[in-house]
Amino acid sequence: MIKLVIFDLCGVVFYCEEPPFLKYFSEKYKFPVEKIEEIYSMHIKKAEAGEISTQEAMEGFLEYFDVKADYKDMLRKMMSFKGLNENTVRLLKELKGKVKLAYLTNSSVEVMDCSEERLPVKQYFDFGIISEEIKVRKPDPKGFELLLNHFSAAPEETIFIDDGEKNLTNAKKMGIHTVHFQGTEQLKAQLKKLQMEV
Repeated sequence: MIKLVIFDLCGVVFYCEEPPFLKYFSEKYKFPVEKIEEIYSMHIKKAEAGEISTQEAMEGFLEYFDVKADYKDMLRKMMSFKGLNENTVRLLKELKGKVKLAYLTNSSVEVMDCSEERLPVKQYFDFGIISEEIKVRKPDPKGFELLLNHFSAAPEETIFIDDGEKNLTNAKKMGIHTVHFQGTEQLKAQLKKLQMEV
C-alpha cells in the first residue's frame, strides 16, 4: 500500500522558468544560448548544493557576461517565466489527505522563496526538501532517505515522480516505485497501476 508520494517540482508541478529565461537573456544581451546555459548551470548547481549563496551564483553568472543588473531583479525576471501545471495541481488536491505528499527539488532556498511568492505550491504538500538545505542535489540518495525517515515510510510504500530519468535511478535502487513524468494523464495511469485511487 502506498503511503508517501514524492514529487519533483520543476517539470512536474511547474513549467520550468530556466529555458525561456535563458533564451530571453540570450536575445537581450546577444550571447549564444548554449554558452549562457553552460555558465548559468555551472553557477546555479553550486547554489543548489549549498556550496555558494544564490546571490553569489547569480552575480557570478551576470559578471561572466558583463551584465550590470541587480541579481534580485534578474531572479524576479526569471520567475516571470515560470508557470503552474494546473493539471498536476488538481491531482495534488485530489491526493491530499489520502496519502502523504512531499516534494524534493534541486533548488536554492532563495530561488524557492522567490518562486513561492509568485506561485505558492508548498500548501499542497505535507513536507518538502530543497537541495541547498541538505547540501546535495538529486539524484543523491540522501534526500530520499530523509523523506522516508520523516514520514516513517518504507521504500515499497513510496512513489517518486520526476521528469528527469536520471533522477529516478537511485530511488529505484532503494526500492522506491518511480514514475518518469511525461504528463498528468500518463502519471494518473501509472498511479492506478500502483493501486492508487486517482
